[in-house]
Amino acid sequence: MNRVADVLCVALYALLAFALYRLEWTAISPFVVLPLVLAGIFIADFLSGVLHVYLDYLPLDEPSGLDELYFATRGADEFEAQKREVFAKCSVVDKVSYNFKIHHLKPRYMNRKSYPWLVFDMTPPAFTMALASVVLPASLGLTAIVVSFFIANTQFIHACIHDTDKSVVWKGVVRRLQRAGVIYSLETHMIHHREGRANFCLITGWANVVLNPICAVLMRWNVIESEYWSVLSLDTGKGRDADARLPIDELDD
Repeated sequence: MNRVADVLCVALYALLAFALYRLEWTAISPFVVLPLVLAGIFIADFLSGVLHVYLDYLPLDEPSGLDELYFATRGADEFEAQKREVFAKCSVVDKVSYNFKIHHLKPRYMNRKSYPWLVFDMTPPAFTMALASVVLPASLGLTAIVVSFFIANTQFIHACIHDTDKSVVWKGVVRRLQRAGVIYSLETHMIHHREGRANFCLITGWANVVLNPICAVLMRWNVIESEYWSVLSLDTGKGRDADARLPIDELDD
């Protein structure tokens, strides 16, 4: 799977390079390039938040045993065997959702992931936008390229916010961007970790101003159930076998 992640990462960037090369720049006014880029970043941020809401609140697949795996004691000899057995029965979406949820038990879980692995989960929407950029008119194509690039880097930015070992080179850059208000702060993000009701956007956080009210309405209408969060959250201690979990700063397998 490491090789698959590497190949998909390279293929995505090759496609984006091709899209930039063939973009009809003469059809784009220099005065709209910055607004188009900013619009692309905002759209990517909003989409990252929508996807985050969906994956966080998608119920764990009980028939496959994914719910039991979520609360299993990691590090035990039988854990890897249990994980392989359960994953063999799960859909790709269930696996991605599981990985997002595990992050809430252990925020530094992404520490062990290489850059291609951090990009891997986001390749379907990133490839979709990259392919769309090739056929769209120039201005929309540029926006789609920006959306694709930032969607692909959602989890990498997320990892940098949590200051994992993988973000050593980028720590200074990320902190400067946070001070400038370009990227959301860890404090803002931890509100999401504690409550699961807001601040789902994972790129800049700009789109939280739009998504947070939407989430509030969805919860009021019981489209997404806030009680589900308390079952999965480590902080509440309401999850099954909560006392058997690893400390929050340790790593997941």
